[in-house]
Amino acid sequence: MADSDLLRALARVVSENQLLKVGERVLVLRATPLPNELLEFGKPECQQSWKIDYDALQAQGYKLVADPKGPYDTVIYLGTRQKEENLYNFARALALLRPDGRFIVALQNSVGAKRHERSLASVAPHIESTSKYHSRIFWTSSRDLDQATLTQWLALGEYQKLPSTPLLTCPGVFCARDIDKGSAVLLAHLPKNLSGHGIDYGSGCGVLTWAALQNNPAITGMQLIEAEHLAFEASRKVLPSLFPNTPLGFHWFDIRQGVATLPGCRNLDFALMNPPFHENRNERISLGRRFIADCATTLRKGGRLIIVANSPLPYEVTLREHFTRWDRLAQEKGFKVLEAIK
Repeated sequence: MADSDLLRALARVVSENQLLKVGERVLVLRATPLPNELLEFGKPECQQSWKIDYDALQAQGYKLVADPKGPYDTVIYLGTRQKEENLYNFARALALLRPDGRFIVALQNSVGAKRHERSLASVAPHIESTSKYHSRIFWTSSRDLDQATLTQWLALGEYQKLPSTPLLTCPGVFCARDIDKGSAVLLAHLPKNLSGHGIDYGSGCGVLTWAALQNNPAITGMQLIEAEHLAFEASRKVLPSLFPNTPLGFHWFDIRQGVATLPGCRNLDFALMNPPFHENRNERISLGRRFIADCATTLRKGGRLIIVANSPLPYEVTLREHFTRWDRLAQEKGFKVLEAIK
């Protein structure tokens, strides 16, 4: 969900500079429900691959598009902290505009908004910007573009190999360039006696499932749960061909809705988990606790949870609440690997 200050800044700048007109065809990339001031011009088309925001948009009646088709009068992009994802979406947005269409970017200052503005200005010279509410809003037209550079930026959005694996990744997924540090620690200490049907909570590109299936021949199936559709698709493209004889279930899903309601996600034998990493410590702890509590509903009595987390995070308290016992398998490089038995 986009920061409220960012959306407030966007609404204010659009109004002050008359950047939208009634009746225009408008697309929002990485969309989230918008302030009422922006809806006065009509509800835009929206694209969003993050399930939580997708569901919120759908509930409020927005038109959701998986593959936008231009031309649009205006494209708005709610930017992220990932450089490659922003460059790709800059190029994609400009390609979707009509001649002399308008592209508006909203970014929080804390994620390097000025730097991203300079990147856009290098390919789209007619740029204006302003800063409000700890956010930066900048906009440009689709005139006089550096098409050669934009073509290179478009290529950034293609799926590519995740280093040291046969898996795929792309900008917009967690740790798009390499295996994240927490998962790397978990892989180094992943048990080799897993058996039965398992579940991968927040499966991303499928790293934990891939490693588990490689090293545990007694695994009979896996369910993968992921909220980012880009990562969901990356794992679905590769894992079935790597393990053709193992039943795999892929679920694009908001874990807060209860994973045990999904087909094949009850009475499971084990779970693998690297809870979401967020900058805010309290949010980080809350999300991890929710993952653990929900996971307990999917496991059979005696089922195992293998989890990696930042060493200072007090997940042991939550494990005691939902599991009969737990043990620390490893602690290194600022992370800990825990095993809990239901």
